[in-house]
Amino acid sequence: TLFGGYRALLPIFAELLGTGPTGYGLLSAAPGVGSLLGAAFILSRGDMRYKGLYAVAGVLGYCVSLVLFALSPWFVVTLVASALLGVTNSVQMVPRNTAILSVSPDALRGRVEAFRSMLAGGVPPLGFTLAGALAATFGAPLAVLMGAGVCAVLVSGLALTSRELRDPNAGAPHIEEPAPSPA
Repeated sequence: TLFGGYRALLPIFAELLGTGPTGYGLLSAAPGVGSLLGAAFILSRGDMRYKGLYAVAGVLGYCVSLVLFALSPWFVVTLVASALLGVTNSVQMVPRNTAILSVSPDALRGRVEAFRSMLAGGVPPLGFTLAGALAATFGAPLAVLMGAGVCAVLVSGLALTSRELRDPNAGAPHIEEPAPSPA
């Protein structure tokens, strides 16, 4: 979420594509439509195995969608890429959050969710700031490409070095051990 921030740059892309406020509105709405489609797909899978790999694939798909978004000279392709950003975000977010909450001990689940929510709400605006600074220096398309590249490298590195992400049972529910009975 730090390196994949592109939303603050949407007005620039709408201007580059010559679509104005209407184009900006459509580019802003497309990820929402995509996220509904992505969530429907992921939820149709039920309690799936390989949650970590779904999360990795979703993030890498998000990076590919960012590249398509940044390089597209046509509004329709940019709009599709924007919708794909929503799809891939749901594909990575739902299994990731499910795994986090499933492995959290009952006594800590509320605090884990509060911390996760704080990161989900706080890091993207920092990413928008980073994207804006990069766009001011290099232009919006290159800023988005740089963010996609860094994100893809980091997530690929994590996927290659973390066996837990490749575990078919990643995110299996945490079973609380019963407290010993008093003797």
